[in-house]
Amino acid sequence: MGLSLIIAIIGSESQLIYGFQHVDLTIQPNAVGKDVTEATVRKVNLLKIVAHDHEYLLRLAYVESQFGDKPSRSFGAANQTGGIWQVSNEVLLASQDTVATPSLTMLIYKISAKFRINWYNVRAADLTKPLYSALAAQLYTKTLADPIPDTMAKQADYWAKHYYPGGSAKVFTDSVTTLLNSQMDQDRIEDFYTPEMSRFCLVLFSDSIETVFKLDDGLTKPHVLAKVDGMVQPRSGTNTRAGMIGAEDIFKASAQRLGVPKQIMVLTDGQSNDGVQPAPGLAKAMGIQTMAWGVGSGVNQKELLEIANGDPDSVDLINNYDSLFEKTYKFKTMKCSMAQKPPVGTEVADKLLKGKKRFYNYKLGANGITVNVGNKNSGQVTGYFSFTLANPTVAENDGQFTGSANIVKSGATEVFVAIEGSAPGDSHYSIKITLHELIYGYTPVDLTLQPNAMGRDVAEASVRKVNSLKIVADDHEFLLRLAYVESGYGCSYASLNTTGGLWGVSSAVFLATQDTGATPLLTKLYFKISSKFRINWLDVTEADLTKPLYSALAALLYTKTLPEPIPDTMAKQADYWAKYFHPGGSAKVFTNLVTTMQNSFVCRTRMDTCFVLDGSGSIAKDDFEKARKWIVGQIDIYEGQNS
Repeated sequence: MGLSLIIAIIGSESQLIYGFQHVDLTIQPNAVGKDVTEATVRKVNLLKIVAHDHEYLLRLAYVESQFGDKPSRSFGAANQTGGIWQVSNEVLLASQDTVATPSLTMLIYKISAKFRINWYNVRAADLTKPLYSALAAQLYTKTLADPIPDTMAKQADYWAKHYYPGGSAKVFTDSVTTLLNSQMDQDRIEDFYTPEMSRFCLVLFSDSIETVFKLDDGLTKPHVLAKVDGMVQPRSGTNTRAGMIGAEDIFKASAQRLGVPKQIMVLTDGQSNDGVQPAPGLAKAMGIQTMAWGVGSGVNQKELLEIANGDPDSVDLINNYDSLFEKTYKFKTMKCSMAQKPPVGTEVADKLLKGKKRFYNYKLGANGITVNVGNKNSGQVTGYFSFTLANPTVAENDGQFTGSANIVKSGATEVFVAIEGSAPGDSHYSIKITLHELIYGYTPVDLTLQPNAMGRDVAEASVRKVNSLKIVADDHEFLLRLAYVESGYGCSYASLNTTGGLWGVSSAVFLATQDTGATPLLTKLYFKISSKFRINWLDVTEADLTKPLYSALAALLYTKTLPEPIPDTMAKQADYWAKYFHPGGSAKVFTNLVTTMQNSFVCRTRMDTCFVLDGSGSIAKDDFEKARKWIVGQIDIYEGQNS
């Protein structure tokens, strides 16, 4: 059970009564048990060392040691058991031999970026830590000629051949059968398909519209994907307004979920037949956020802005349908950052994995509100709030709390709250607000200015700040990708730059950002930086680059000194990076790391989304197929009733 943090209010100050210390048993020597093993497997699988291990890693832990409770082998005093996965010295050494298996190099970098573990320095004694034992076992599979099989029987032969030479396959199958039988009464239907999570609808438009599926159809994810697969392109006119009104009608007819974000996403290649009004205004009146993505050169940008109700952040221009897939990560993050807006007094229950977040937006009364967050059954959560940031994090917030907080600020009309899972496994919680008269004192936090601050939240906060300057019209996600490629968001400098902050800014790059003789337009950008952040860029030194904001500014300023603009696709950005940021580097390193960054993102949140897809005749058949596949990819990342 999680502990609560109680805040006592005295005048305008808060007093911390007691707190808690987070625990991570996956890195504690000799930690054992099913919970520890499952948490470790979850961590390792996040790295995508293998595309799908078919539950082999979890099964292996049970076969080898019954989740550490009954280790069956001994490997000497330095490594008495090889940990939960009974890793032998030979297996460990094979997992570190990049000469024999060059593909390990990239995986070792991923481990460094994710867990801050230098795998080359790992020794047999470290294998008593569950995470280390699991990583060694999984890395070892990449040294073998055979991939992990997909059935228990084949896995048994695989184990007896590679992992425990001379062992009996029957030992494996008997152990796994015992494990499966013990889980039968614990299994529960996946909550992917409950109405408590995400719902989707899809409207296909041309001259007329076709409703492919509705929010309340109650379809499982496979049925939804089959419906999308079965779409036929109408190939006639472009009645965008009809498509949007069709989506709005679906929202009207669907069961209402208080506080759950609603969104219409329009994907089109051109200009509508006779305008889009009044559809955007109707959506806004219904509390629906509208997004407009235009593909190709024939897009009417003014109309896209109309669809988005004047919000430029909800509009995107995409060169072609191939480039559409480059926007997947952006779409994922935007969707998962949408805030729920529960009414005052309404309790919302949910669950979070460690590091995952939910966002909420509340109106502030004259005397503020009280936010109550309670742990339900298990886990721990931490809250952050801000009066200005829609997505507060540990990197940037106006206050942090656990349990409850009284929040008020003179002149503020709303507050944004983030709840983050802070314990291994699922953290079940509930959140509820009430009006309050007390004042909660807070200390704003901005880690983008703190030397050596790191992590995805810090990198994303820095990118948001820098992009607000409009140094470039559109960086096509290059700045965020660059932070991951160069340093794993600051968490690893294993194979690339060792200085220069999160963006690995070299001395040559930094000096170029201050050379106004070579690049006169920098002077105008300095004024923007000074006005926005009160930073005199010509006074900045390399030592300042340990501050994330400074490192990000240097990286983006450098792009303005180059003869080529930032490319719009990952493949072209990889060449751009290898040419200008990491001369002599391999473009493949960039593409592999960015792919890892994008694939590791999965969204589990409440939302109602309706895709409105252009099926007009101006769209080539293969481009329509690409759009269809893109929508499939967006639905497939969510957990929800019909997702």
